[in-house]
Amino acid sequence: MKHGSKLTIVLLGLAACGGQAADDNTNRNASKAQGGDGEQRTAAPASTATGSTTPTTPAASTPAAPVDPVDFTGPVLYWTEGADVRAARLDGTGMVVVAAGVAQQNYPIGVAVDVTAGKIYWADNVTDAISRANLDGSGREEIYRNTTDPLSNCAGIAVDHAAGKIFWTEQGTGPVRAAALDGTSATTIYTGQFPTAVAAANGTLLFTDNGDDSMK
Repeated sequence: MKHGSKLTIVLLGLAACGGQAADDNTNRNASKAQGGDGEQRTAAPASTATGSTTPTTPAASTPAAPVDPVDFTGPVLYWTEGADVRAARLDGTGMVVVAAGVAQQNYPIGVAVDVTAGKIYWADNVTDAISRANLDGSGREEIYRNTTDPLSNCAGIAVDHAAGKIFWTEQGTGPVRAAALDGTSATTIYTGQFPTAVAAANGTLLFTDNGDDSMK
């Protein structure tokens, strides 16, 4: 199934490099005061003893200090949002787009980081492709595309550098696939119903299957 622009985080769309854990509560939208009809409300002016009103003068605002872009030599958080792959510091500041996509033509879901090789990988649910780039987004390349199944719907992705493998799920027909780090020698290692998230480390592979609500 193809999707519109959504913010995808945690297992399918969030990865941290630098040995830090990712928190799915990092991104919150600030709420605004609203009336019952949904209109934005402002504070009413103060009343005087005679019934007239005294206008209030808003306090002068201080321009926000510019935020330097993320330093890719330190801990970095990666996630997918809409058609893009983005990165920021672990506190969410310094956000940059490291792999820009095209709305309705790209929908990356899974993202994984190979810290040892200095690479990020992502799986695109619309193009049915796996791509990679350097940690700062340079050297971008598509390394795999399912050309035989237009509805393969690549989703989760994981990297096991020690094993020299990448793993990903394809939701359309249910395979979990593996390939070399450069995307060559792709093989099907398991066929499920609707595999989604996948994780790999030190020769161990785990994935979830939405079809039968299981983890394998």
